[in-house]
Amino acid sequence: MHRPVLGVLLLDLLGVRQLGPGRRWQGYGILLSMAGVFVIVVAQARNWSSSDLREVHAAALAVVLAGVLVLAVGLGIQARSAMGTPEDG
Repeated sequence: MHRPVLGVLLLDLLGVRQLGPGRRWQGYGILLSMAGVFVIVVAQARNWSSSDLREVHAAALAVVLAGVLVLAVGLGIQARSAMGTPEDG
């Protein structure tokens, strides 16, 4: 079942629905990436000059890449918790 990322993270912050740390990292990574894309879309919709757009694209690309990195960390955390820990003995 598909749930909006922002809504699920908000419910987690309010304590209504608890997420695991992997899901939190994934959610924040997705939001960060989408924020970078949103900035680019708004800048293009407002017909900013090409020099301004170059600066916006450079900054937004850094934000999107940071979001992808955060998302990857979340996937790693979730994969590690899914594998479980080896039992001693």
